[in-house]
Amino acid sequence: MLDYDLIMNIFEANKIDAVIHFAGLKSVNESIAFPLHYFENNVSGTVVLLKAMQEANIFNLVFSSSATAYGAQNTMPIREDCILNAPRNPYGRTKLIIEQVLHDLAASDNRWHVAIL
Repeated sequence: MLDYDLIMNIFEANKIDAVIHFAGLKSVNESIAFPLHYFENNVSGTVVLLKAMQEANIFNLVFSSSATAYGAQNTMPIREDCILNAPRNPYGRTKLIIEQVLHDLAASDNRWHVAIL
């Protein structure tokens, strides 16, 4: 995820219309022990991916987020229309930050079509 040149080589060698982004570290406990590793891989890696997508004119993305981005909720099950709320761990914060980046990106350029799971 952090290797822009490798991603661009993949995009240039293949006809790609959309990216399904499930790449990311996902252990809550590990994220607490190694938060910088999680922010670098999950957040910075996603930014690298998005820059490569933009350069390759690929503007369709499905992103796998997490219910942890909703933080503590008073009702269960957590519904998608719940307010995203202060996640309790670095893993959840990385997912929330990525969601915010994607919302800002899509708002800035109508070529982007983003679905967040």
